[in-house]
Amino acid sequence: MWYSLVGLVSSFMFSPVTPSEASFYTNGFLFSPPACEHKVVFPRFPQSIGVLAKDESTYSAQLYLPNTFMRADCKNDRPERNAKKAEWLEMRMTEHIESLGGNTLIILNYSVTDNIAKFAAQLFMENESILLNGALYLGEDTLLTLTTIERNRVRPHTDANRFMSSALILKNM
Repeated sequence: MWYSLVGLVSSFMFSPVTPSEASFYTNGFLFSPPACEHKVVFPRFPQSIGVLAKDESTYSAQLYLPNTFMRADCKNDRPERNAKKAEWLEMRMTEHIESLGGNTLIILNYSVTDNIAKFAAQLFMENESILLNGALYLGEDTLLTLTTIERNRVRPHTDANRFMSSALILKNM
C-alpha cells in the first residue's frame, strides 16, 4: 500500500544545519547532475540514478527508504526572458503537485519566490496519512525539483528535511 503511492511519482519544514549535522552533508550521497546548477545530498546512495526514459532532458535520482521516498530531478528549463519568474515557478510547482495526485492532495502550505517554490501536502489513503514535500530551485538554465513522500508522523523525518534543504545550503556554499 505504501509503495502504491510512491508508484504515482515518476515527480516545509527545513531544519538549520548544526555542526553535529554537518556529517550528513559530507557522508551522504551528493547528487550533482551534469549541467545542473544545483546539488542535493541524499542520506544514502540512491537505488536509481540516470536519465528518465520518458523525458531524456531530465536527470533523476530516487531513494527508497523503509518509510520515505526521496527524488531529485534536474532538467534544462527556465522561463522566457520577459516572463515573471515567480509566476513561472508557481506554474511548474502546480504541474508537479498535479503529477503527485492533484485534487486528492490537501495543500498544507506553500511559498514562491523568484528562485524557489516549496510546498507541503497531505494525502489520506484508507487508514494511512502520507506527507509530501516538494521544492523547486530555479537556476539560470536549469530547474531542480525535489520530492519526499513519507508516512505522516508527529515529527518529520530528519533525513527528509535535510535532503529538502541541502540544495539551498549547497548553492550558498
